[in-house]
Amino acid sequence: MGWGKMLLFGNVGQQMDIEEIREYLSTAIKEINKGDKTDDDQNREIAKLKRKNQELQLYVLSLGRLLAQKGILTEPELSAMVAAIEQASGKE
Repeated sequence: MGWGKMLLFGNVGQQMDIEEIREYLSTAIKEINKGDKTDDDQNREIAKLKRKNQELQLYVLSLGRLLAQKGILTEPELSAMVAAIEQASGKE
């Protein structure tokens, strides 16, 4: 509490200080909650991207198997291609 307000306004000054603190805390809480909302939004987007990535992996796997079944790509060629991609992406 500001002593100047207390001396000049007494209890009213004290109430003004309390109201200022409430406003400050309310603003601080809103700012903190904005960060939580951003984190939640980012987490949802990451989960969505993970699902899309898994879906794409399934398409590529299916396409590779189809090419191998049709005789366009042999199993050793497919294995070599997968190994090269994993090595290039650092999965080894």
